[in-house]
Amino acid sequence: MLVLASLLLLQAVALTNAVKLKHSAIISYLRDISDPDVIPIPDTSNDPLAVSIDLWFSKILEVDTDRNEIEAVIWQSVSWRNLALAWDTTRDGFNESSVSLPTQYLWLPDITIYNAVSSSEVLSPSIANVANNGQVIFVPNIRVRVSCDLKEVDSHSGATCMLKFGSWTFSNKVVTISNPGAGIEMAEYAPNPNYEILATLSQKQVRTYTFGAYEDIEFLFVIRSVVQAEAVPLEKKRAGL
Repeated sequence: MLVLASLLLLQAVALTNAVKLKHSAIISYLRDISDPDVIPIPDTSNDPLAVSIDLWFSKILEVDTDRNEIEAVIWQSVSWRNLALAWDTTRDGFNESSVSLPTQYLWLPDITIYNAVSSSEVLSPSIANVANNGQVIFVPNIRVRVSCDLKEVDSHSGATCMLKFGSWTFSNKVVTISNPGAGIEMAEYAPNPNYEILATLSQKQVRTYTFGAYEDIEFLFVIRSVVQAEAVPLEKKRAGL
């Protein structure tokens, strides 16, 4: 068993090293040319940078009806295109269509959860996928706590809550956001025994201030408490009651 474990470990290390070697030229190239401080808007375009945001619910951790707060774990997919990071796959050593790159080397959109009541915690490695056409996808797993009016959570219709996302500093002349999925994905959701999600949707808002127009996306979800069946004492079961 020990020999087998050692062989498997050596194979895993060899595979990891092979992948690193396979991608090393592209990763070195991207590290050299990428500037994390410069927003990737082409000089020849007057259009804003398009950033797409999708959400997946992973788990509802807590529903606090006293404080009107919900804590959840979500997957947040953020995608945009940086043409400066594109590469020619016919070039020697650059024939991979995508690589993984630590986000410290990349410009990241300052997408923020506006209605968070505490600092969000990123539970996954800070690594993004960069494609050869310059498309960047970053999918962090996040633990977040948001405010929500929960007074109807025990009713038949449930309570409507939201996760509101938007850029912290950029107006829509610089960054525009969208939700291609049109709601919150539930495929990876681990059901909560006490609460159920009845419906989800998303809506985009544009809010105009004296200093510019800013966009946000409200990811709405309807949550309702699950009525638990009252336990029947064993004595009543035996008596047929």
